[in-house]
Amino acid sequence: MALKGSQANANLKKHLLNSLGAKHYRFVRESIPGKTPNELTYKDVVDTMSRKYGKHRNVVYERFKFTHIYRRADQSRKDFESTLREGAVYCDFGSTLELRICDQFIMAVNEQSIQQDLIKLFSSNDAKAEEVIPHAEVAFNSMKDAEKMYTKTKDQNDTSYQTKSF
Repeated sequence: MALKGSQANANLKKHLLNSLGAKHYRFVRESIPGKTPNELTYKDVVDTMSRKYGKHRNVVYERFKFTHIYRRADQSRKDFESTLREGAVYCDFGSTLELRICDQFIMAVNEQSIQQDLIKLFSSNDAKAEEVIPHAEVAFNSMKDAEKMYTKTKDQNDTSYQTKSF
């Protein structure tokens, strides 16, 4: 029979507290004054231990790493947006998250002419990534189509392979 709700949490807390050594148990006990470890919830114990031993991230360094995320040649624009969103998790951008993702998406575009067009189109601060990405898709697809047409036309007009006969 599986335990549910508070009974499961009480069981988890009991096992967690039993697995702590004396030093860590004392730390939990002293971290929340006015409550004994038995009065704490499982979440209280986990949060207390996480504050002490959890990985602390430097927001400035995380933002630095975020600004150095670039799209790989084999990466779709949607995948790149996902990569940017994952990279922004620890950056603490708050309400400017969408703006920062949009900015980094534009700055990381590998084609300068498309990048310039996107900057012109989305120069206001209210642009969102959902608006920029479709425009980037259209621009990239148009550029690819133009390159294909140019290559096809060039190949048709290229007579250098023909031998001249007199």
